[in-house]
Amino acid sequence: MNLYSLLIVEDDPKIVQGIVDHFSEDKDERGYNIMPSPYSSLKELEDDPHMDISSISMDLACVDYNLPGGVNGNEVIKLIRGYEANKSVPIIFYSFAKNEIELKKILESTIDDTTGIYYAHQNDLEERIMLVLED
Repeated sequence: MNLYSLLIVEDDPKIVQGIVDHFSEDKDERGYNIMPSPYSSLKELEDDPHMDISSISMDLACVDYNLPGGVNGNEVIKLIRGYEANKSVPIIFYSFAKNEIELKKILESTIDDTTGIYYAHQNDLEERIMLVLED
């Protein structure tokens, strides 16, 4: 069984727990499970002495658009992708309040290269995670 590590930047612990529960329930059927590293904000991510943002070793990063502290998810992605070592880390940019087209426009106005970035409505996040991991 494979174990995938996910970086999740999400301020709602219920969303993170829902992802964990969803993947834990069907791990035998799917053949893999996830190990999330959740952060509620960019500040929390930057302040973690065990996380090196300049070289993320996660299989996938999931970043919510609406985050506390005045820094939205597109700025988190800009920071992550600002390091050469993170150019190939797949990222899912998602939101409950914005659709995929809106998210794409926001991100394209923030960074130049959006290769390997996927967009999702929060309700479709678990399905999108599966599609990216199984690709």
